[in-house]
Order: sequence, then C-alpha cells, then structure tokens
Amino acid sequence: MRKRIFRLLLLTAILICCPIIACNALSEVFFSPGETHTSTLDFRQYFETMSATQGACTMSIRQDIYQEDQAQDLWATVQSDLQALSGLVGMETEQFAPFTIFVVQQTFLGVERYGDRLYCTAGDIENGAYRQALIGVALGIEEYWKTLGLQNCLLDIPVDVAQLKAAYEQASELDGLSLFISYFTEPFACAAEIALAQQTATAIIRYILERYGIDALVLEDDIAYKQEWLQSIGVDRVYTDPYAQVLRDYRFTKANGYTLVATTSLNHRFYLQPLEDMQTARDVRIFLYEAAAYSQALLDLFRAEAPDYYKIAKSCWEGKLNIFCNTGGGSYVQPAAGRVKLQLSYGYMHELTHILHHVPEGIRYATEVWPYEGLCEYVSSLFPFYSYKRTCYEDVLCKYQHTGDAAGEGKSPNADNRKYWARVTEIYLANAEMPASIEEMDMALFMHAQVLAPMRYAEELKNSVWSYPLDRIDSHGFTSFQAGNFTGYLIRQSSLNTYLDYCAGVKTFEQAFGLSFEEAKENWNEDVEKGIM
Repeated sequence: MRKRIFRLLLLTAILICCPIIACNALSEVFFSPGETHTSTLDFRQYFETMSATQGACTMSIRQDIYQEDQAQDLWATVQSDLQALSGLVGMETEQFAPFTIFVVQQTFLGVERYGDRLYCTAGDIENGAYRQALIGVALGIEEYWKTLGLQNCLLDIPVDVAQLKAAYEQASELDGLSLFISYFTEPFACAAEIALAQQTATAIIRYILERYGIDALVLEDDIAYKQEWLQSIGVDRVYTDPYAQVLRDYRFTKANGYTLVATTSLNHRFYLQPLEDMQTARDVRIFLYEAAAYSQALLDLFRAEAPDYYKIAKSCWEGKLNIFCNTGGGSYVQPAAGRVKLQLSYGYMHELTHILHHVPEGIRYATEVWPYEGLCEYVSSLFPFYSYKRTCYEDVLCKYQHTGDAAGEGKSPNADNRKYWARVTEIYLANAEMPASIEEMDMALFMHAQVLAPMRYAEELKNSVWSYPLDRIDSHGFTSFQAGNFTGYLIRQSSLNTYLDYCAGVKTFEQAFGLSFEEAKENWNEDVEKGIM
C-alpha cells in the first residue's frame, strides 16, 4: 500500500511540475483507491477497488487482484476498443454514456451487465469477450441484437444478403425479424435460427448506420427501419410487431440452471427454460408479452370493479415476485415469498391471482377453497394465454374432431382423459364449425364445453382427472373449470367487489348474492345447460 501511495504521489508531482512532459510521455492513467463496491441484488459481492476515470469510462479493479502493469494493459485495451467504436458510430468517446467496468476475480454468469455497470474478469477484456457489453454500456443500448450487430460491424463480419433474402421470403411469419433475445438463445432457438438472427442483426445495423446514423439506432423506433431494410434486399412483405412496446419493459440476464432471466422495471424476475407449452423463441416472446399485458389488465380490473381491494392487490403486485418456469412438480405459488412456479406457462394468471388475492390462513381446502380457486380460474378464462389456445386447438379440436364416442388417439395417454376431450370436442362442434386456425377458435365456447362435459356425461367421465372435483371427498363438488365458471356467474350477478367481500368473510353468501348457495348453483346449472356463459 505504501508503494502504491508513493507512486501516486510521485506521478501527481510529475503532472503538476511538468504537465507538458507528462502529457507527451505518459499514456498511463492513475489508479487510486475508489469507491467500495457494496453487495447488490444484481451482483452480490463486497470488495474494495482501485479505480481510474477518463471521460465516460471508469475502470474499478477489485483491490485484492490489482496489479499495476496488468491494470494499464487492460485500460489500454478498453480505450482502443472505445476508439474503434467511436469511429464506427461517428461519436467522440467523451460523448459516450458514463459507465463503470468492474474487473473481478470471477463472475457467475460470464460477462454481466446491469444498466451502466459491466462486470468481467481480466481475461474477458484480454480475449474480447466483454466487447458486446462494452458497446451496450457506452452507447446506453439494452437490446441484445443491437449490441451484437455493432460488435459484428466492428469485427467486419460478412453478411450473405442472398441467404437472408431467401430466408425471409420463405418464412411462414416474420417474428424472427423482431431479433428478440430468445432468437439468439439455445435451446429456444436452433443453430440455424441463431445464425440467421446474427446475420440479420449485423445487416440491419449496417443499414441504419449508413443511412441514418447512430442516433436513429439508439433513439428511434426500429420497426420502420427493419421494414425498410427488408424492402432494400428485395423482400416484398410487411413487417409489424404487436409485442414490441410491451416487451421493452424487460431486461435480460442469465442464471445458473435457466436459459434466460427476464426482469421487469418492478424487478419481477422470470426464470425461463423450455416448458411443454413454451419451446420456441416465439413462444417466449408471446409469453412475456401476455404476462405483462394481462397482469396490467388484471390490476385495471381490480381498480375498476373491486376498488376496495385494489390497493392491496397493487401493493402485492409491486412487491417481490419471482416466477420460475421449470418442468415437473406442478404449478404452485408461495404468496408470502412472492414465488410462482410454473410447469405450464399458461398457468401464470391463475397463480398470479393467488399472489394478488391471498387465500387466508386457516382455510380448509376440502370445504372452503373453491371461491379462491374459482376466482383464479375465472381470471384465467378472462385472459387465456396463446399457448393455452394453441393446446386447445391443436391437441384437442384437431385431434378429436373425427373421433366421436370412440375417443381415438389424442391429447392424453389415459383413456378416461381421452374420453373427456372427445366429449369437449363434440360439444364444441355441435355449436360451431371446426375453426380453420387458432385465431378463429371461439375460446368462450370451448371453455363452456369444458364445464358442460362432466355435467352431461358424469358417469362416463367420472374417472377423468378433468372431472375430479376440487373437493376430492364430495363427488358433487366443482371441477376447477366449473369453479371458475360459477365464479363468473356470481360476479355477473353482483360485482367483483361483492365477490371478494364474500371471499374475505365480510359478507355471507346470501348477503353477497341475495340467495342461498344451493339456489345459486341450481340457477347456474340451468344457465350452463342453456349455453349461457
């Protein structure tokens, strides 16, 4: 430490006494004790630093690994890369956004970037692995495809325009042109998809820089530029992105055991890996879009129709929330911990409703849980995820449309469950034509068929898991679909606020809905049979 202080004092004296000589002879910067890095939610390490700053760039090296000669070499490498970036984008290095590079002994997830902070090892700088993150912090760009494309431009990576033209002319849809991070990430994207995304990112970055400059890339809506680029390579197709605005709220990192971690502005974290109903890059995009859009819609519903409960719901929403997507073990929620576990992505709204409206402690599952499960299923019916619609269309209607009573080979390996889905299909097709696509499917009718099938074919379907009541003891109890439908019936007869009053014990059933439970259930049964939804 004394040597370091002496060297600092000596160099400072040289600068003061001989400024001209110092500027010409010394290309080094002076590392001195910097601010202590405190453990953060993003990077949970505490360490002292040796730091240097010039222009927008600060380099803070963990003090216990600091070596003067190595520090100067790392600094020179960073400055060289910044100069190259400056030339590419036509900006002075002093115009870059202020940022800090933390050099540490090791990171858990490779090079890590959080806002204007970059964490890496000395080796990451020496071998260039940090360069994409450097571009992001220097230019204030979050989108993965933009930083990757700029890096490829710096490295002068070639692009096969003819191959890109053929790919986008033949593509069934243009979602890949979104260049969403999942299109660069295995296993959501295959090697061919990743290569296409990398080539596209590089080509579009070059197009924007050459015609419009760096400000357009950083500040403007890139959808229009993607459309222009598509036409510039001779592809006569229209590109739109209905998900882009909502998805801008997410930031992405990695995590041990998960392919991606998507973090919202409220610091809600989605730990993503492939699920049965979320396998592709496009699936990830749609799931994250719907999770954000439907969550906001649910809050809006509470605010408009349950004002007495809105503040509580909003407070729960703004608290800690971690959503883990992994296979096995079913879907469940731990409200106090703000933890959701999903085995199927389309279970998100059901479990989120449990977070926003907790089941009170002491509730007996067998006799008192249906109002809460019913509310969650009702919300799920209001906001059906695309993955659920796809399952209903592809795995049910398409597979069972010709089976009739025989049930055939369809969605489930279990014969009793196949009978259930065959009956659901039969009821649907008795009331509507077979839809030509997922988009043409009548989800309200399909959900009605899910409710009606166990009522109409009770004996035949009694061994199907989809006909099991929430209360496994009482054979006259609701199935989960029926509980949701009955909840919807009660809310339409009164209001969401009144229904939540009943759940909370503020009102008895008769006080809330004006008739007994048995009378309400009988009226609901009649409505279901009549097809009223």
